[in-house]
Amino acid sequence: MIDSLFLNILNISLTAVYLILAVTIIRFFFKKLPKWSLCILWAVVAIRLIMPFSIECVLSLIPSARVISEEIITTNRPTIDSGFVIIDNAINPVVESSFTPDVEVSVNPLQIIIHIAAIIWIIGIIFMAAYALMSYIRLRRQVKMSIGMGDTSLQIYNCDGIGSPFILGILRPAIYIPSTLDEETRKYVIAHEKAHLKRGDHFWKPLGFVLLSIYWFNPLCWMSYILLCRDIEAACDEKVIKDKEKDYLVSYSQALLDLNIQRRSIAACPLAFGETNVKARIKGVLNYKKPAFWIIVVSVICIAAVTVCFLTDPKGKDNNDVSIMHDNPDENNATTDFSEENNDDTTIKRMLMVNGILYVDTGYVSGVTGRCGNLDGSITSVIPEDEVPDEDGESNFEALGYQLGFQAGTIEVPIDNEWCIFAEKGSDILAKGEIPQSVLQFVATVTEVSDDENDEYIIVEVTSDVASMFSGSVKKGNRYKLSTKNYDSGIYEDKPAVGNVVIIACKGMFLETDPAIIGYVYYISPIGSSPCAILPYDISDWVINIDLSEEYSFSDFDEMIGYGGGFLLLPKVNEGSEGTPEEWLYSGMLTRCPAGNTDIKFANGLLQLSGVPIHNHTVAEYIEVIGETRSNRAWSAIMLEEKHDLYNNANMNISGDYWYFWFAKEGEEYYYVLSLSEDEFTKDQARNIALSLYLKAFDNQ
Repeated sequence: MIDSLFLNILNISLTAVYLILAVTIIRFFFKKLPKWSLCILWAVVAIRLIMPFSIECVLSLIPSARVISEEIITTNRPTIDSGFVIIDNAINPVVESSFTPDVEVSVNPLQIIIHIAAIIWIIGIIFMAAYALMSYIRLRRQVKMSIGMGDTSLQIYNCDGIGSPFILGILRPAIYIPSTLDEETRKYVIAHEKAHLKRGDHFWKPLGFVLLSIYWFNPLCWMSYILLCRDIEAACDEKVIKDKEKDYLVSYSQALLDLNIQRRSIAACPLAFGETNVKARIKGVLNYKKPAFWIIVVSVICIAAVTVCFLTDPKGKDNNDVSIMHDNPDENNATTDFSEENNDDTTIKRMLMVNGILYVDTGYVSGVTGRCGNLDGSITSVIPEDEVPDEDGESNFEALGYQLGFQAGTIEVPIDNEWCIFAEKGSDILAKGEIPQSVLQFVATVTEVSDDENDEYIIVEVTSDVASMFSGSVKKGNRYKLSTKNYDSGIYEDKPAVGNVVIIACKGMFLETDPAIIGYVYYISPIGSSPCAILPYDISDWVINIDLSEEYSFSDFDEMIGYGGGFLLLPKVNEGSEGTPEEWLYSGMLTRCPAGNTDIKFANGLLQLSGVPIHNHTVAEYIEVIGETRSNRAWSAIMLEEKHDLYNNANMNISGDYWYFWFAKEGEEYYYVLSLSEDEFTKDQARNIALSLYLKAFDNQ
């Protein structure tokens, strides 16, 4: 409960940041606006922080209404949605690699972190409340012996124990004035404090402090409260002096100067006459001119614009407008509509209720491998397929269980040996046609077509940006070999011809057990068809020279192993249960990995011990960098020792122990990985073998 509340407050705080920045920018550039308009803008900020519901608007400039989903503490692939692709692409890999739950641990690490953060948040609120209470008690003690003045229409008191006039109280506010003030100064003070009461500032300022106490962790909320206090005082000054002569303005400014308070702490309750930004207030009073009509108009426009654009949340686009267009305008182009019109209850019958949320089959299948088999929940009851589930664990199809998806808002259900992707009813995946994050999608042009019945394929060149968070290995401009066996896109009766433009959607991909490690090989299909494999078109760089004795040999290229396909080092030396990566069972492997999927560092061109992706079910230890004196044709490498759990249920202590060598060179697109079994090779033997490795890819081109 507290965790959910904290995440909700955190999301509100993040969306309010844009509104706070907008008000601050207006405040800075439009200095001639009347101060009451600035107070209204801060009231809009308060509404944003208080509002328990969202209002959608097509004019909203908020990038994302929910940056951190509540599912982040339960999902196997924690991500954020800031609304900015660049930020998400920079942050999400770090979040995933740091907080993806370990299957051997029952608690998600983010669940612990967020719970601790929620407790700290509550402690902060308690501290702020205690500070306000102590300030109020202290002031009450100071004014305890106050004496009422003659004006019976207001509660105005003379007090010996205070150095500055202020208002105290919300329901029954009273004005307290130092008994040492002369009559002239007292006149300006009372006028100012009366203006506060007429404006209701004795209510708005404490409300601002309450909101600050709730959102104390957001530094922009502190800035907002400080600026609010300044604008409240300036607006009150304007109300007092708006119809006064120049002499009155000078005397009023002198009173402000005489009663200037050097306050060093955040005022929780009172509205004191000279407590904030006195220098600017005096300057504003002396230079005050009644605002022209056009300034009033600009003020109203600013308030309306800020309210519409920043108090509202972004609205989904019209479903009828959502489509993906081919780049080629000729007759071979096709438009594929992913709108909810094609995904509503009349066409998608499979549905599932989880934690009170209805999930609908997207029609996509996730090919993410390396799952540990631990399901996050089970289907407990099945209803007829033409009915809608309304109880947790209820479905209108037969299946054994479900697992939380790799992005917020999805569930993956094992049906007929496939992990089918279900999305929340009404989510962007269904409503706007967004493709699930475990599905890759791009547009390509056919450059070559095979007529060989034994090796049917097309070669395509990617012509669009790749739409997926898993797009690191498929890039615009690259060419790929696509198997066309069982090809059935619904666009072409036969294989596409050279020059045709095709849409390719990935049904999933090969990943190691850590979903943050992106494989090079994808299992894809044209939209609406069954999966087929896509392989790198050119693998001619796999020219291998290595010093190994005759009992060892490399297998044929296997796109299913390692970080992006490669070669197994035969023979097999280990046994593991289902789900164990194949390369953990052999004498070793040779594979390659996109450089962007690592965080390997270089210093002055020299390789550093850093940034190697570590599998789930693996304990790893960095050892050293080898081969630093080698030529450009033989890269240096990071050496590690890794122990892999082989998923052997009979004896969980059985592991595959390997020496790993990550060959990396600054500026290269791919790094190469050699592993050697500790059962077959000593540390020195493995190091010498690694130093002997030569690949064509090592050539300095």
